[in-house]
Amino acid sequence: MALWTRTKNDLQRHIETALRALRGNTAIITAEDRFTIFGAINEAIIDLSLERGIDAPKPIISDTAATTVAGQNYVDLSASVTQVIDGTVRIAAEDQILSPMDLTEFYAYDPGEDASSSACPAFYAIDTNGSGAIRLRLRDIPDTAYTIDMKVETMPDEDSISTFPGWYHGLLRSLATAIALENLGLPGAAYQMRYEERLKNIREKQRGRSGPVHLPIRESIARPAAPELRISGDI
Repeated sequence: MALWTRTKNDLQRHIETALRALRGNTAIITAEDRFTIFGAINEAIIDLSLERGIDAPKPIISDTAATTVAGQNYVDLSASVTQVIDGTVRIAAEDQILSPMDLTEFYAYDPGEDASSSACPAFYAIDTNGSGAIRLRLRDIPDTAYTIDMKVETMPDEDSISTFPGWYHGLLRSLATAIALENLGLPGAAYQMRYEERLKNIREKQRGRSGPVHLPIRESIARPAAPELRISGDI
């Protein structure tokens, strides 16, 4: 079958095989080697989840909710949340979409922090709390508890190989092997190149449609100007 699953132990064995091959198939894998490989796998999971070239499917995108507190102008999100998806922040019970705004605009909107409203908040700004987690600042200040639903990107859990679909696992193996060999002081350029080639293939399949993309033709219109409005230089 084309789709299959891979555990972290499976990935560990593949990387250990590559390590033995580079060492002439004579070396014993030490505890320190395994510790380094464990770390490399989780580094690869994080790097892959943050990869700018991958848009969809994003296995780390999920739905979450936060509940406001009356008289409080913010809600804190989980520490694992790294980004809030624009256009998805909403109070479903009120049919209200919250629009994003810059943090400086947020404070300029209400410098005195005293603009409460009987209606639900309509704007939010991204801030952080004292621990570095994302804090959604709300305008206007809610006067009661509202449930805010949104889609967010999160950091995958440690060792969570299954977070990614099966057809990502070859990509993950190449990247984890390259990182492991780098951390062990061994050449891993071939695995890095294989990772980049696999990444190109995934990017190509994520264009959305298989057909051609038609770009609209931009028309240019010449507007005549009266002679007295034209700027002429000295002859």
